[in-house]
Amino acid sequence: MAIWKECTLSEIGKIVGGATPSTKKEENYGGDIPWITPKDLSNFSGRYISRGERNITEKGLKSDIIPLK
Repeated sequence: MAIWKECTLSEIGKIVGGATPSTKKEENYGGDIPWITPKDLSNFSGRYISRGERNITEKGLKSDIIPLK
């Protein structure tokens, strides 16, 4: 059985605005990678979130606009 540690988002990552793949490029969206935005978080009242309003593709994830580190 897995043991989960409860923590805040700031303990494991950083919420960054302005790094969304271009919505003008259809190939960036409709994939199977959940894309959770600050908007999704502001409308969320639950304890855990695993899905947002949109999903992105691998190409969208690898776009130059997303500063993954």
